[in-house]
Amino acid sequence: MATFDEIVFLSQMIKPCLAEVSMNVHGTRAVQTLVEVLSKDTKKSEQVLLSIIDFLRPQIKELSLVS
Repeated sequence: MATFDEIVFLSQMIKPCLAEVSMNVHGTRAVQTLVEVLSKDTKKSEQVLLSIIDFLRPQIKELSLVS
């Protein structure tokens, strides 16, 4: 189990790789789990979630076309 601060730190560290990770079946699930964990306390994690969304937004179309 990680503390909230550790999860936030890890989220920021892996953010540059999220699009690539999301293109893998297992990676997609890992990213979903990260978002679920962060969503448990939206008051604390809102900014982190928004930064992930903003980072992935330009790549969403590309991610949706991967089969």
